[in-house]
Amino acid sequence: MPIMRFARYCLVAGVLTLGACADSSSSTAPESGAPLQLLPVACAAPVPVQGTPNPRAPLIIVLFKDGVDATREAARLAARHGFEVSRLYPAIGGFAALISSAQLAALRCETTIAIVEHDAIVTIAR
Repeated sequence: MPIMRFARYCLVAGVLTLGACADSSSSTAPESGAPLQLLPVACAAPVPVQGTPNPRAPLIIVLFKDGVDATREAARLAARHGFEVSRLYPAIGGFAALISSAQLAALRCETTIAIVEHDAIVTIAR
């Protein structure tokens, strides 16, 4: 039983540490009564990021799994992770946005996402 108590202590200490490290600008102070929302740091199976970053095309393109309402889910993810959707692609079920590396890490753990890819510049040879 001492091992179980130690494991529980480590779990509680880890959660408290994550709470203390949360960005205070994006969370609500406990005094307000609103719950503190933590973004996931890692997950078991993050969606791989395809493509190569390009400063001339800085957006991240996100495509959802089949059956996901792209308009609603893009709005939910933007509100949850603190970014603004630049382009919405309801016909193909996705969106593009300027996303920080921390936001990208959190998005990759969302279960509604099928594909995450760096935007790119495409040219046609003449």
